[in-house]
Amino acid sequence: MSSQAPHRAWALVDGAVSALLGILLWVHWPSSALWFIGFAIGIGLIFRGWAWIVLALSLRQRSVEAAKV
Repeated sequence: MSSQAPHRAWALVDGAVSALLGILLWVHWPSSALWFIGFAIGIGLIFRGWAWIVLALSLRQRSVEAAKV
């Protein structure tokens, strides 16, 4: 990971989980239509929210470091 975006791994994990859930939905569509859509949206929101939290903490740390200069 580069110093430009030290926490970008969380964004990659979010994308991988979203892709995996999409594939699972596509494979099991008729039998899992209603409950799986809610489950996938919930998991996606959890990972996306965590990625935003990590991004905000990283940006706050960078602003503190920039203020010291």
